Amino acid sequence: MFLKNLDSNHTTVYDYINRVIIAVINSIIFYRIVFGFISINYIYFIVAIIAVVSFFFYKPLSIVFLFAYLAQNSIVYKTIYTLSFYPLVNNTYSYQYIIELFIFLMILVLVPLILLLKFGSISSIITSTSLLLSNYYPYMLLFAPFGIAQKNDKTVVNILSIIPLLALPISLYYIYSYNLALLISSSILIIAAGLLFGFKKLYSLSGSLLLVISLYLTKINFELIILIFLVSIVLNLIPNILQFISSNLSSKKEIIEQKNRISENIQNMLNNLNKIKDMIKNDDELTLI
Repeated sequence: MFLKNLDSNHTTVYDYINRVIIAVINSIIFYRIVFGFISINYIYFIVAIIAVVSFFFYKPLSIVFLFAYLAQNSIVYKTIYTLSFYPLVNNTYSYQYIIELFIFLMILVLVPLILLLKFGSISSIITSTSLLLSNYYPYMLLFAPFGIAQKNDKTVVNILSIIPLLALPISLYYIYSYNLALLISSSILIIAAGLLFGFKKLYSLSGSLLLVISLYLTKINFELIILIFLVSIVLNLIPNILQFISSNLSSKKEIIEQKNRISENIQNMLNNLNKIKDMIKNDDELTLI
């Protein structure tokens, strides 16, 4: 029954994966926000409740906790990702600063919100929150593939899901004087990776390679890049794995059905032979009489 409808089943697998990922991410966000305000004796109990509730109401709570984390960083640390709000607070900002702030708000906040409201997808939210958290916990970027490597029925969803990752080369360009050519190259590779991840064929795995190259260009830890590469491959292969299992089960089912039909035909033939034998026997008995 589970493999009867491939499309719905790989969607179901992704759905449960997303529930778990959002439960973990929301728990980490909540812990980071309330740490220092709530006794350590209660915080883990509340975090566990947050995880359970987030599992069942993962879509609305994913965007709520994203906004909560952005608000906490804006108020406490005066930042959004790597961009400080102090130039804005002190009225010392430039036009370049306003452009960067606008871009960050677009790709980290607006795009995830549009994707959720328009397509009902939380993929971009996962990408955005994992990227924001990676600013403090680098290995949180391992959650990014769960947002970008899942095959979706709409290619535009895959492309928009990877958009928050553009914050990596953009922040390097504006804040750390990243080379413009590398900024353009990294951005193109990221978008191309999102496009490839959405294809139904096996060559969609090439998106993982483009993702690796783009992350390498943005100076991400190489060990982390390898782990992201492996996770993205596994996630992108889920529909193909299900299809392979489904086709094998279908083949076995056809063989069993054919075997049963042959057995049934043989049995019918034997029954007919027995009837003919009985008829001949009866005729011989009548002749003798």
